[in-house]
Amino acid sequence: MKNQKAEELQEAYELCEKIFCTGSGIMEAGDDFALDNHDKQDFFRILFAHFAKIKQKELIKEGIY
Repeated sequence: MKNQKAEELQEAYELCEKIFCTGSGIMEAGDDFALDNHDKQDFFRILFAHFAKIKQKELIKEGIY
């Protein structure tokens, strides 16, 4: 039986992955989400960097970037 918190973290990760890997519109959404809130700006920046790094590695592996 899985830990409930682990399951919730998995769901949160998958949701973030879906949101940040859709491509277009993420920067505008980030602006709307984090407007005038430093903690939310940091949160967005960290997640954006994480998923951008993953995508960059995929593109390098595929010889595209």
